[in-house]
Amino acid sequence: MTTSLTIQDLIRHFEDRLRRIDRQDLDDTGREPQFPQIVIYLGGDAHSAHQAVSSNLLQIWPQYQSELKFLWVQEEESKLSFSELSPEGSRALSEDGVQELASSLFGTRMHFRDRSKLLVYYILDTTAFLSKDDLLAWFPRMNRVKELMCAHSTDILDVLFLLLNENLSRQKTAAQIRDHLSGFYQGNDVRQAVGSVLLLSNRRSDNAILEDWGICYQILSAAIVLSNNADPRVAASFFSGSVMTASYAREEKPLPQIGQVVVKGLIDELSKAVPPRDIRPLDDPRLPEKLGVTKQGTLALLDEYAESCLFALLPSEEQLELFPRRDSSSQTSMAILPARAFNEYTMGAWEQYLGSIVRKAQEKLSMDSAVRATWREAYRALLVENFSREELLYLAGHLQDVEDLLTAPKAPGQDAPVLSAAQEQLKYMLSSDREVVRIFLSALEEQGRAAQDFADMWNSLLRSMRRIHTVRDNNIATFYDRKVRHFYDRCGADICQEFADMHDTSELAQFLTGTLDRIVDSDEIFSSAFEDELENRLNEEALPTDAKQYIRKKLTGNEVFVYLQTNFALGEPLVSSILLKAGTPLHNNLYNNLPPTTYYYDTGSSTTAEALVIYEVTAENLVNGGEL
Repeated sequence: MTTSLTIQDLIRHFEDRLRRIDRQDLDDTGREPQFPQIVIYLGGDAHSAHQAVSSNLLQIWPQYQSELKFLWVQEEESKLSFSELSPEGSRALSEDGVQELASSLFGTRMHFRDRSKLLVYYILDTTAFLSKDDLLAWFPRMNRVKELMCAHSTDILDVLFLLLNENLSRQKTAAQIRDHLSGFYQGNDVRQAVGSVLLLSNRRSDNAILEDWGICYQILSAAIVLSNNADPRVAASFFSGSVMTASYAREEKPLPQIGQVVVKGLIDELSKAVPPRDIRPLDDPRLPEKLGVTKQGTLALLDEYAESCLFALLPSEEQLELFPRRDSSSQTSMAILPARAFNEYTMGAWEQYLGSIVRKAQEKLSMDSAVRATWREAYRALLVENFSREELLYLAGHLQDVEDLLTAPKAPGQDAPVLSAAQEQLKYMLSSDREVVRIFLSALEEQGRAAQDFADMWNSLLRSMRRIHTVRDNNIATFYDRKVRHFYDRCGADICQEFADMHDTSELAQFLTGTLDRIVDSDEIFSSAFEDELENRLNEEALPTDAKQYIRKKLTGNEVFVYLQTNFALGEPLVSSILLKAGTPLHNNLYNNLPPTTYYYDTGSSTTAEALVIYEVTAENLVNGGEL
């Protein structure tokens, strides 16, 4: 069966390889979560955030894969249902199971440094809400979840991440929700259900409407990372009893685009190594030799079997004298007679004797599966050595022609001495037997199927290229196209030959991922920090060369948007933070140029820098911002 393989799979492999390089051999992988925490998705739409949020968190805290907990809560027939989400899948939980999940976070095997608090992050998506009543319905459910977390005996700090859909078709509902949130400061039911609210709208401060929640999922992830922090100044800002919103910017090594350019370049080069379709191996005069056929038309593997197993069954010269003869008084030495004469002299007994040897061999072969399997494997290896995938595919499609060629040995002459002629006759009789030859044809059929599977996988891989968009950044495309070409200048001949010699689909996936790894190892640009990678690219195109200044502007300049539209300006930020790898030149540059109140969180990752600024949203901004 053909294994599925797509361009997207290869791009993901490439991205993962670069991320692993970023993490390997690091003594300090960044800060770790301070307190036990659980992320709770409320309802079906919120569940869509899980893949992005969990992946983002595990990129920063990879060692906490078994300790970060994710719970999905749904309302089904007026009852709450619970599912724990993990890399292994979804697992239904009872209410007791939810309590056990919360309890497990405080276990001695967990690596959280401070077990004095439990941080709870609710995520709620309003996209399907028809009115504010859909929001209000979730508050008693949240209180029930909190009870299951043993809120009376556990110090819980919680925040609701509210994804507010403000599409033009949902403005009325969105306005109702914003208006209701304004009552948070007067202690309404929102305040009773949760300590703080981080409100993120799909209508940004520049009036643009987001097509999806992707960037907001990144904001949520960064907020979780930043708030689960030993620094009380930062953590207290998130759990201070406010409605908040955020501005966010992210600059990173463009791993998907780099991967796409490199993978496409690899596939394009290999496509050139695929021979034209018009292949007709039946016209090749060397075809019999390549199929393992001797000059006498017998199969070499069967000849070897005859020599090793059947020749020993032939009588000795002395035993030939014991055969019945037409003239018993003749003193002629039987061993010197030609085969034809000997057979006539023995009245056909000699031919019958040879036939019995072959029949016994056939019977033995029909019962000896080990010998047949050995022959098939040996013949398969011969086919792989002598034919390309395309040739095997053609031959398997013309099996009758091949069978006719394999079962048409030349009948040996009968004028040689009887025992010498008998050896050639046994070889001839074996190779003339279509049932025996069928063993070898089955190996050709098997290899033909493998060639077809390979062709199907390769063609599917090529078709999958149509489903990816062209990399529009000419700087990235040109820079990494050149890197692929340089790699092929050095290694292309060997790689193309290895590809041409390949016959199995399992080998293809391993070969492609291994070649991508070789490309990564071929140039230090692939493992460099993202600011160094950017500076290299900009230098080659004679663009601004100060990458650190460029990144600083992208993270803190005028193009950084707040993910909530308000009528009045927001006040001073509660938290202004940068998340990046500490100790790098970029970190030092930002530290020396940004206000001293900026907080720096060490993610341990040199592929990304994020700027997250948290603002408190006043009741006036919620009411007025929500009016139509």
